[in-house]
Amino acid sequence: MSKGYRELPHTADVYLEVYAPTLNEAFEQAGVALFEVMTDISRVDTRLSMSFKIEAEDLYSLLFEYIRELLFLVDTEECLFRDFRVEIKSENEKYILNATIAGEKIDFNKHRLKTEIKAPTYAQMEIITSEKEVILRFVVDI
Repeated sequence: MSKGYRELPHTADVYLEVYAPTLNEAFEQAGVALFEVMTDISRVDTRLSMSFKIEAEDLYSLLFEYIRELLFLVDTEECLFRDFRVEIKSENEKYILNATIAGEKIDFNKHRLKTEIKAPTYAQMEIITSEKEVILRFVVDI
């Protein structure tokens, strides 16, 4: 099964659909899709890496918090990312996401910024799982 993303029609914000064979890979594709909306990630090098951990009560909250953390790192570290490694576990009735992401500091001479994303939303969020693939749909506020 392949993996990737596409932008879905939305009147005011950005509505994304990502798909991959596994939940981990779908979350990784969510990172790719998010940053492709913001810039051309083929121009982002993987000079630095960061790791973080998120806990949530359900997968919807986990996806929301994952996107929020990625956007927080853009704002606080002034970085863009292109490589995403995610491992999700279920433990004690919680979901735990461990992520390692790689990218570099924003360089306005190198990176062309396209769309500023302000925040994730729960609007139209869907997580669809089957034996063959996982589909994540989510809206981000621009």
